[in-house]
Order: sequence, then C-alpha cells, then structure tokens
Amino acid sequence: MEVFLFVMTEGWGRTMWGPNILEFRRRFDTAETKGEGIRRLKNLYFLYLIELRALYKVAPYFERAIVNLYTGNTQEDGETKELLLQIFNEIKGFPMHFDEKSMFAGHKMEAKTLKEEFRLHFKNISRIMDCVGCSKCRLWGKLQIAPLCVLYVRRQRLHATCRSLIPSHNPCVCG
Repeated sequence: MEVFLFVMTEGWGRTMWGPNILEFRRRFDTAETKGEGIRRLKNLYFLYLIELRALYKVAPYFERAIVNLYTGNTQEDGETKELLLQIFNEIKGFPMHFDEKSMFAGHKMEAKTLKEEFRLHFKNISRIMDCVGCSKCRLWGKLQIAPLCVLYVRRQRLHATCRSLIPSHNPCVCG
C-alpha cells in the first residue's frame, strides 16, 4: 500500500487537495527528519487505527433510522448521513481493528507506567491547547485529542483527565 500525504496546494489562483510526495518526504524521510520519520509514521498509523476503532464503535448509533444529522440544509442532511454510512461500511471491512483491551495489558508495572505516561501527555497537550489564542483553534485541537482520551478513560475510568480537556476559561500556563 502506498502512502501519500494529502495537503492543500495553491497554484494559478486555485486551491486543491492531492498527493504531495515532497511534503511526505519532508515529514517522514529519515534523512529529512534526522531519523524521526519512521517513528512519526508509526505514530500516525497508530492514531489512524485508534480513530478507525472509535468510528467502528460509534457506527451502530448513527446507523439507526431514527438518528438524523442536521446541517441546516434538509437536502444535505440526507446526503451527509449517506456519506457517513458509506464510511462506516468501509470501516467494517477493515481487517485489523485496534484492540483497546490490549493497550494496558501485560506486566503490571509496565502497564502502570504507560497509564501514567498517557495521563501526563493528555494533561500536557490540554495545557498547551489552553494557550492557543484563537478559541476555534483551541477547540479544534482539543477535539482532535478527545478520542484518544475517551479510549484511555474507557479503559481506566480516569474521568478527571478528560474533564481537563473541556475549556472552562483560558488559563495560559506558558508563563
């Protein structure tokens, strides 16, 4: 399977999305990233598997006939739901879903260390996002980390960690 990084490019007054080999190499090539490219790619794949699992688990809710989407445009509502259902059908055909039960399985001390590491990472990311000046960008950043936190909480029941992701105010810890 070939992997391409899709990015927005501008040219001749047009904006378009498509594969960008140069950008892919810049972000993942071992020489370009001082040896970090492979680790970045593994992390990206891991996140992809977690997102797939989250969508797989939420699919039954959206597949119910009584669940409607509201975009503000009646025609788009049905089209949007149909596209979402198509995505869910594609996901169901994916053979290697992530097993969240294995996330913290294994030796107790290693599992405990990993749990604490995750908790600290979530907390750190949330603090960094609190420093973002634009409220839309701050919300978008927190929404991107929320699925990982939900997975973590489901396994560990540490609701306080994820509650910190909900911005009540903008306490910037940058100094």
